Amino acid sequence: MGYRAFHKPLRESTYWIGGFKENGVWKWKGKYNDSTMTIQHWAPGEPNNYKGPENCLELRGSDLHYTWNDSPLGANALTCPNEWVTSVVGTCYKFFSNKASWNQAQSLCEDEGGILANLQDMHEIYWLMGYRAFHKPLQTADYWIGGFKKDGVWKWKGKYNDSTMTIQHWAPGEPNNRDGHENCLELCPSDLHYTWNDSPCEILLSFICEKNQS
Repeated sequence: MGYRAFHKPLRESTYWIGGFKENGVWKWKGKYNDSTMTIQHWAPGEPNNYKGPENCLELRGSDLHYTWNDSPLGANALTCPNEWVTSVVGTCYKFFSNKASWNQAQSLCEDEGGILANLQDMHEIYWLMGYRAFHKPLQTADYWIGGFKKDGVWKWKGKYNDSTMTIQHWAPGEPNNRDGHENCLELCPSDLHYTWNDSPCEILLSFICEKNQS
């Protein structure tokens, strides 16, 4: 961790290291004999076997404090572009401090090759809370993310198709549709524990974009 922190070219990359899972047990691959792990350094929420078998061990970059993640066998170690951070589920995020309406923010994310952040997994929600808590400039801002309400149903705006929300993380008493036109999803600051609020789509907020690693 310390060596990588002091050598800038090594900070952001994701690396394979010698851990692997066999019959549900994490081990180290040895030159002659394998050994069971006795000390581990997983990222929050890991190992999670996300979306299928993740049986190999990757070492993440500085944005995840050089912690570990389980990853699919044979996967390439993909990375996020500069100025984007890698989430616990492998999604790339970028925080924008400039302010825009929800629709403007969505267009600006599309210009970056992404969309407003879709938080469809509790691991992702908790990772984002933790990341903001560790980065003081991100703690007090309100951000647009990709949720919106259509015909009374909350959905995520996708790159190609929208999807109905199945996991939600509202602030107490929200969504309340105050004044009858709060149809877009705002991610609250630290004083509201990074929960969600429904808000008028035309107000100007900072925003968070996401896209896949490449």
